[in-house]
Formats: sequence, C-alpha cells, structure tokens
Amino acid sequence: MRTTLALLFLASIAFSSPIKTPKTISIPLRRRDAGASYTTPDGVLRRSVLEGHRDRIHSKYKRSAEAAHANGVALPGYRYSPAAHKKRDTGSVPLAYEPDGMQFAGQISIGTPGQSFLTLFDTGSSDLWVPGQSDQTASNSNHALYDPSASSTATQTSQPFSATYGVNGGMEVDLSGDQQVSGTVYTDTVSAGSLDAFQQSFAVINNESGSFAGDAIDGVLGLGYPSLSNIGSTPFVNTLWNQGTIDQNVFGVTLAEAGDSGVTKRWAGDYSGGSELFIGGFNKKKISGDITYTNVTKQAFWMVAGSGTLNGRVVAHNQNFIMDTGTTIAYAPPSIANNLFSQVNGSTFSNTLGTYVVPCETLQETRIGFKFAGCDRIFEIPPSFLNLGRISEGSPYCASGVSSHTANVNSWVVGDVFLRAFYSIYDFNENRMGFADLS
Repeated sequence: MRTTLALLFLASIAFSSPIKTPKTISIPLRRRDAGASYTTPDGVLRRSVLEGHRDRIHSKYKRSAEAAHANGVALPGYRYSPAAHKKRDTGSVPLAYEPDGMQFAGQISIGTPGQSFLTLFDTGSSDLWVPGQSDQTASNSNHALYDPSASSTATQTSQPFSATYGVNGGMEVDLSGDQQVSGTVYTDTVSAGSLDAFQQSFAVINNESGSFAGDAIDGVLGLGYPSLSNIGSTPFVNTLWNQGTIDQNVFGVTLAEAGDSGVTKRWAGDYSGGSELFIGGFNKKKISGDITYTNVTKQAFWMVAGSGTLNGRVVAHNQNFIMDTGTTIAYAPPSIANNLFSQVNGSTFSNTLGTYVVPCETLQETRIGFKFAGCDRIFEIPPSFLNLGRISEGSPYCASGVSSHTANVNSWVVGDVFLRAFYSIYDFNENRMGFADLS
C-alpha cells in the first residue's frame, strides 16, 4: 500500500511540474542582394563590393574599440583618445552597416503584435537597430519601419543618440557633406522564430545616409559581447539566455551559398545553400567531422589567437583574429599583410580597390589560412573564395579577398570570405569559438 501511495505521489509531481524543454531555433539566412556578389557572371570583380569598404572597417572598429574601452575591455593595439571618448559620452553611436557587401540576412520581429524586419546578423557588433516611422530615407525605399504606437509592449527610453555617416556609403567620418544619423532607444519584445527576448533594448533610426536606401536589409542585429554595445544594451542572444529562454548561451552560423560547390554539400530543405543562424546551441546536421575549439581572448569581439599561414607555412606568429559575419572579406594589420603578400609573386596593393591585386593564375594557387591557438589544424580560405574576380574585363590580375586595414585594433578582421567555408560556433558559456567542416 505504501509503495502504491509513493508511486502515485511521484506520478502527481511528474504531471504537475512543468518540464523545461531546451529551446533552439534555426533562422534561415539568404544573401542580402543578388547584386552583392563579388563578381559578374563573366568573372569580373564588382568594384562596388570593395570600394570604400576598407575605410568603413576602420570606422566600425575604431568606434567599437572605444565602446569596449569605456566598458572596461582593453583591446590589443587600441590607443585611448580622450577626445574620442568625450565625443562618445555625448551619445555618438556607430551603426554597423556596409552597403554592397556579400552578407547574409534573416527575419526577426519586434513588438506585440510582431513587426517583421530583414536584418543582417553581425558578430562584429552588439546592438540592434532598425528604421523608424520618421525615417524618410527608409520610408522612400520601402524598408520595414518600426512603429512603437502599434506595439503594446513598446517603451521609449530617455536615451537619444546620433552618429555621423559619410556620403560615400555609410562611413563614419567627419567630412563636409556627411549625413547625421539620429534616433531613440526603445525596449520591446524582439523575436526570432519562437524565441522571444522581452524588454530588449534597440536603436530606432529617425534618419540615415542615402546609401542605405538601395539595400535589401532593414537593419542590423549584433551578436558580439555586451561590452561592444554603444547604447549600454544586453545583446539579443544574451537576453534570451538571461531570461532562461535558451538552453545554452551559444549560437552557430552557416554562410554557405548555393554556388559554393566543392566546399560544402547542399543540405536539402534549406535555401541559399542551407545558410542559417542557429540560436541556443549549434546544428549538428551541418557539421562533418570534429569540432576545433579555441578560446576567446577578449570578451568584446569574437577574438581568438593563433598564427597566419601562407601555403601551409606559418608566416605570422602571435596574431589575433576577429570573426565578423558583418564584414565581406578579411583584413590583416598592415605590416602583416605587406609581409604576407611580399611572398606572393606579382602582387601589389590597389588603393582604389582597397585590397591586393595578384596575377590570377598565382591567386588560384595561393592558400591563406589560420592556425588557431591550441589547435593543430590549419583552416584555409579556399582559393575560389580568395579570388574575388578579375579587376577588369580581360585583365590578367585578380582582386584578393585578404587585404590590410588601418583600424585602431591589432587584429585581423576575418569576414565571410573565410566564414563561408566552415561552420562556426560562438560559445558565450565557455568563452570559446568552434570551427568545423560543413556537411
């Protein structure tokens, strides 16, 4: 009898106690714009993909380094500027946005009921921003606009912000003719699939540069560490974790295009080659073989340590690498890039393109890679990705997908030219990154 009562008691607990089901979500990603491809169908570089891109990288990382410094994280090579810090204290906020890049975007919704936005998921920044109702540039270009009056869960904060953008494509520099970007910070429910982040802070843009008008995306959702936030916000994935919505404070990224044959097999059921952002863990179906993990060295960007390699040989020791899904190509510190390409026959730097040009036949045989700290394997950029196309029709020279930057951070910035070739895992719980071959 006692045994029966005990079993009944345990059964009643099982039925009355809710069982927590770990939640994850797969967000399909698509190329932001077919015209953003590196090359034309004839294999010639689309110059708009690269022109001005190097300057925007400088701006993005300069301001992000300032934000990290203000939040107590010193990045390697960063030199503190009291004048710049004072400017940030007045509410100057950089917005991570690059026109004409080959980036991937997915759907989120904001508000109750939800308002849909196509956003770029950017591991190189930490803030979410979308255009608002008073944004005439976005309104005139048919972008989705956030309307707080249509959401029962919207709250406007007292925090305004502004940022200066150059007319040459969103670059944050103080030039005559620049356009001012301004707006307000709101909190609202932000959702990705079935995952809801309540009272998530984000920036609502009232106006921005005209370069935004022709872009397919509506805004940017940052996936970096909280210390990078320029509005003092907890980033979206971290909010989901803090609210107990996801089982792991981890996300995985696949940036495989339908045309990436020879690097990854197609995974049936997805579009754009199966590209996705997987939140709450990582998608084991996307991975082939073992995962290589390496520690994050600075909890701001997704920065890891290691060595740079050329054709299987280490040519740059003690390097830092920032993995940035919001950046199109890869950038090395100037001295490192110059040393690397001095060993590539026939290469020269093009100030117009902002990258190195190399004889096409040579570039097709060039392998640039990374050997991450604590790992034996070298992860290489496939030559077909490294080669961005001929610099002009009939030219024997091609543009390289690795360049040099002038940002105030002593690190490589590694973008989609590398990340498309591998599955990447971003682990806030263990402060590490993982890399694996695509299935």
